[in-house]
Amino acid sequence: MEISLLLQLCGLPLLVTLLLVEMLLIGVASWLVFSARRDNLLQMFLPITAIPIVVGLFNTTVGFLTSISFQVDDRASYSLDPSFLLQMNMVPLLVGCVAALPAATIVIIGRWHLAWQASGLRLIPEKKVEPPETEMKRVKRDADDYIEKLVKTR
Repeated sequence: MEISLLLQLCGLPLLVTLLLVEMLLIGVASWLVFSARRDNLLQMFLPITAIPIVVGLFNTTVGFLTSISFQVDDRASYSLDPSFLLQMNMVPLLVGCVAALPAATIVIIGRWHLAWQASGLRLIPEKKVEPPETEMKRVKRDADDYIEKLVKTR
């Protein structure tokens, strides 16, 4: 989609509002994930990341309400296809959903990471480092193995 068409369908005020809200949400989500590291804060913040969706839904609703006059006016010299009006009015909602995606993704991945750390599981198990055996332990082990071989053969 071209930028000029997006500006015509959504309007500059909506796009600027969504951009500012999204930058604020990404900043707060990043701070909560990297600095606060508390699952309950991330859990409470996740619904707040839907603010751009609500803004887009509000703009879409206003667009639907103002486009009713296009459909019921018999004297209009133009006629707009209802499916075209639906598509045209749903673009702000789509833009709002896309704007909400980065902050919600940061919060969801942050919650997953905190849960993973709390579980104590490791993706790659750590290798157990055995202490080097002393000369005395090696000699004793070799002697025990030799005695065991002598006893088994008889």
